[in-house]
Amino acid sequence: MFVEILDSYFGSVCELDLIYYFHKVYQVIDEVFLAGEVMEHRKQVVLGQLRAIDQLASQSQ
Repeated sequence: MFVEILDSYFGSVCELDLIYYFHKVYQVIDEVFLAGEVMEHRKQVVLGQLRAIDQLASQSQ
């Protein structure tokens, strides 16, 4: 599931995405896991939350 979310978010994720956008990978981890437990397992919900975070970040710049 984690890899599927990364693949959908980055669009065909590769190792370089994980290296150059590690902060985005940590955002995905924060949205999926909480205290070592799976917090959200629905891919569309996680992707929606990540898009909302990206939108807020772009508005603040």
